[in-house]
Amino acid sequence: VGTLDLVAYPLRHSRRDVVAVVDARRREVFWARYRPVPGGLERVGREAVDPPHEVVAELEATGVEVLVAGDGADRYRELFSGLDRVELAGPEFSAPSALALLELAQGRLEREEFVGPRELAPVYLRESDAAINWERAQLRSAP
Repeated sequence: VGTLDLVAYPLRHSRRDVVAVVDARRREVFWARYRPVPGGLERVGREAVDPPHEVVAELEATGVEVLVAGDGADRYRELFSGLDRVELAGPEFSAPSALALLELAQGRLEREEFVGPRELAPVYLRESDAAINWERAQLRSAP
């Protein structure tokens, strides 16, 4: 279960689209948009990593009313709060919810949508700083 899903899920009763925005450091955010469906939320499009001003531009272009949640929304509050049709969910929706993890995992278990422990693997939207720094060091030390 992805972090963005965990940020968005507690807002599943909203009548508006929900946009989960998580601070990715490096002046970027991880984000995804969800639309309300019976029983929860459905992701619209892909999860992405972009500078916050690009997320704002995309939200402006869609013209859809949205509820924005996550620590990225808090960090870049001035960008998001300046938009029409955008409401910030507030600090109580800044972090991924453990309860959301349990509820989403239980739903997947009931639908038999699970994998064995050895098949679990993290999903990253970009390489970690450690991997990037290692690659740079290898390039510098190459003859």
